Amino acid sequence: MTEAKQLAREKTKFGIGVITHRRADMLRALLLSLADMALPDDAECQILIAENDDALSIEPLISELAETLPFEVKYRLETERGIPFARNCVLDMAIENDCDFLTFVDDDETVLPDWLVNLYTAMSKRELDLVGGPIIYDPPAGIDLTWQQAAVLYELRRRAAKAYALREAEIGNPREAEFGIYTNNWMVRIAACTRLGVRFDEALRYSGGSDTKFYADFSAAGGRTGWAPDARVREVWPLHRLTFKYYFRRCRDQETARRIRTAKEKSKIAALVMLGYGILRALVFTILAPFTRLRSGAVAARAMGKGVGRVKAAYGRNSDLYHPDKNG
Repeated sequence: MTEAKQLAREKTKFGIGVITHRRADMLRALLLSLADMALPDDAECQILIAENDDALSIEPLISELAETLPFEVKYRLETERGIPFARNCVLDMAIENDCDFLTFVDDDETVLPDWLVNLYTAMSKRELDLVGGPIIYDPPAGIDLTWQQAAVLYELRRRAAKAYALREAEIGNPREAEFGIYTNNWMVRIAACTRLGVRFDEALRYSGGSDTKFYADFSAAGGRTGWAPDARVREVWPLHRLTFKYYFRRCRDQETARRIRTAKEKSKIAALVMLGYGILRALVFTILAPFTRLRSGAVAARAMGKGVGRVKAAYGRNSDLYHPDKNG
């Protein structure tokens, strides 16, 4: 082994994983944010991209940014459609390239400058195998939101803040492991991943939840997991998602996928009762909307979506929320 190679292996090697599908402008923004990212001491980084499509289209973008990006970019085409196939493709790339750690962020996100440092600090100080951090939800820049768009964004932020405060309060406690960690802001220790033999479940092609199942399998196999509250990324929600209709569909399909995946909903009668409860809650929140700056309209959409999702799960109808042709 040459002296240069020996020196390289003295560094900690990070693979920055991204899966993408026809969102070049968003991917550009993410890559530019990675270019401004601070690194842990003695770190070496590679960006690992899996394009989930029939043919590669990101090559011109990578060439355009080659002189801007301080890291080597490796990319691969994954023609088998579905998020878990693309995630496993990136995981394989990290293993093949001898990465010590693999991160994931979504291609519609940008990272804060201290993101990687904070993820790795939590990982190393607490001797964790898998760590995650929070999402900051933003609207598109320079646009005045309608009341409906503002209501959905408010509800997203409110629920996220509540969940993150709960997680942060449990850091270091046994309950910390009960909270899932998702690939929209995620780091895994490759040695633990390969030792435990955990991969993303490709049966969950379009329904979503393969990262949730990965976490459950990883934790059950003995992986040490935790939360890094200062390791933040930003996600811009486009206007077509900031609607009650989309928020209803998202909550419905996530609830369906969650209950099918965990086999929680077995009784059709119980599901129909919960649908009735969801309709009642939605009605109450709709009535309250004029007194809450119309914000409770988003709560109503969520309550209705969860009720319908339970019924879909009880009747065995899974979700295709994350079909690539349905998302932008």
